[in-house]
Amino acid sequence: MTIFQVLGDKIIEYSDRTKLKYVDAVIMEIQRCAHLVPLNVAHGTSADTSLGGYNIPAKTMIIPSLYSVHMDTKYFSNPEKFDPDRFLDGHGNLLKNEALLPFSTGPRVCIGEPLARMELFLVFVYLIKRFNFAREDPNKPHTLESKHSQVTNAPLPYKLRATKRN
Repeated sequence: MTIFQVLGDKIIEYSDRTKLKYVDAVIMEIQRCAHLVPLNVAHGTSADTSLGGYNIPAKTMIIPSLYSVHMDTKYFSNPEKFDPDRFLDGHGNLLKNEALLPFSTGPRVCIGEPLARMELFLVFVYLIKRFNFAREDPNKPHTLESKHSQVTNAPLPYKLRATKRN
């Protein structure tokens, strides 16, 4: 069902999330592709350890790459393609993929994750429900590589036209 079929004229509520699973899948795919924070926070090994066949001595600083996980074909088939369906089963139910780590994982997971997920859902649905979006230049192709790559990523400047829906 579409946002409009589920909500009609009703204002979005977070409880509507259970009825808009495709929206969640789109948000998850945006988070996977956008790589807003491509590197995790620095960690240190507390003991000699082995990871992926490499020996890492105690007290070594490591910086996990979330980008490399999100673009790994072992976890995401055809990772260069934007495909929200990768997060849905054949019945339209959300699939949990442990490799999706936009907020990190484990004891150092982002403390604001629940609030951020709620805000992402509510704002995204509100904008889609109220506006039509289009590139100002429809002949200019979009690419997943259209971002500044630094400690945090940001999109390159582009022009987007938003018109209010009737």
